[in-house]
Amino acid sequence: MKKKLLVLLTTVVMMLALVACGSKITTLEDYYMRPAYKAALEQEMEAVKTQYADAYSDITFEVKGNTFSYIYTYAVQIEDVDTAKATLAASFTDETMAPLAESLEQEAGVKGITVEYTFLNNDGSNI
Repeated sequence: MKKKLLVLLTTVVMMLALVACGSKITTLEDYYMRPAYKAALEQEMEAVKTQYADAYSDITFEVKGNTFSYIYTYAVQIEDVDTAKATLAASFTDETMAPLAESLEQEAGVKGITVEYTFLNNDGSNI
């Protein structure tokens, strides 16, 4: 009886170990695709959409591997695209973006994260 119980307990421990290894987070995508984290991120993005509804008709995100991409679509057509590009480039420097990537790395426990921003004009063209 003790031997059967020991075998059963050993089997349960091995199964738990396999489940834990199988769910190990190796990329940012692994982290955000877990239901609780994905739901929290989607809720956060809805709040951002509401906050910036006057400026952007849509704000979405994509997480692929270790790259987190924000996609902003302007609510109105930007006619002076060159000036918009220059303004955005000045705002999104390595210095200003590094803290966000570091924060994501710390939160997810994953190294080598890249954050990208894409801005689309109202007609869908890339700024």
